[in-house]
Amino acid sequence: MKHGNQFGLILAVVILLCVMYFSSVITGYLPFLILLIVSSVIAFLTLFLIHHRMLQIRLSIFNAIILFAFQCWLAYAFFTRPAGTRYPLTAVFPIVCAILTFLAVHDIATDEATVRTAEAIKKIKKNKRKK
Repeated sequence: MKHGNQFGLILAVVILLCVMYFSSVITGYLPFLILLIVSSVIAFLTLFLIHHRMLQIRLSIFNAIILFAFQCWLAYAFFTRPAGTRYPLTAVFPIVCAILTFLAVHDIATDEATVRTAEAIKKIKKNKRKK
């Protein structure tokens, strides 16, 4: 079926996560960097799982949960930061990526439902021809 919309959303997630590698706040702290690497790898892998939609959905939901937890951790670090510390705009990218990932999951699930419905209709038509 159509692969454009969910592919574009996941590609946007990968691009936003790659932009985060240039932020010193994120890459300067090892646990943040590890979460960023894990999330980037999962998002990149889901780009190529077009024909394995259920696995793509599961990995995307897992990635969105990681991104949400990452954003919560960044928010905690922001509110407990020393005076004078500045956080860049890229610190809100994980929540944007999580939202885009959930939108992609919705499109992938819609695509999967369409394929299953088409297969069921073909099966019904095939059974009617046999009778």
